[in-house]
Amino acid sequence: GAAGDGLEDALREYHAEHGRLFSTAYTVFKTLNNATGLQDTIKSYCKVIDYIYENIEAIAGSIMGASSAEASCKSMESIPGFGPFLAYEVWCDLILLKVVKWGENDYVNVGPGAIDGLKIIYKEVENYKLPNDEWGEYIWELQGLQEQYLPKEYPGKRLTLRSIEHSLCEYRKYHNIKRGKGHMKLFNPKT
Repeated sequence: GAAGDGLEDALREYHAEHGRLFSTAYTVFKTLNNATGLQDTIKSYCKVIDYIYENIEAIAGSIMGASSAEASCKSMESIPGFGPFLAYEVWCDLILLKVVKWGENDYVNVGPGAIDGLKIIYKEVENYKLPNDEWGEYIWELQGLQEQYLPKEYPGKRLTLRSIEHSLCEYRKYHNIKRGKGHMKLFNPKT
């Protein structure tokens, strides 16, 4: 397609030279392969780039013209391979770029890692499967409690719903490592 011209070759060349191209941090690729009908992640990725390129005006219109923050974020799920998790991650990037009129306290999509973090903190919901808005209520509660638990000299404003959601995911990782589950990865800026 128009946007993907040369992209697939460049990605394959990079992969051949550097090894692994995509990480497993985001589970988008299984969704993306299923949505595109392909089992080749690079081809699927290029198809999605083409789709976005060909439909950018409609996509942007639905994101920026939505009547609520939630509707704006969810409109991104019309892009092949974009489920609730990836849509929210990209939507939060649009907040930082000031592309959308909403902020990090206007809507929160509670991802699977954050749900696991909430289940550690709130033992009574350990076996629950709740809709996003009910998980969001726990994050609102945590936001209201932060003045009680954060040091008085904590710099800046209160943590946003987005920051709390993300921190819950990280908390779950640290909690698991402390209990012998999972493993730590060391950041190497050269790779």
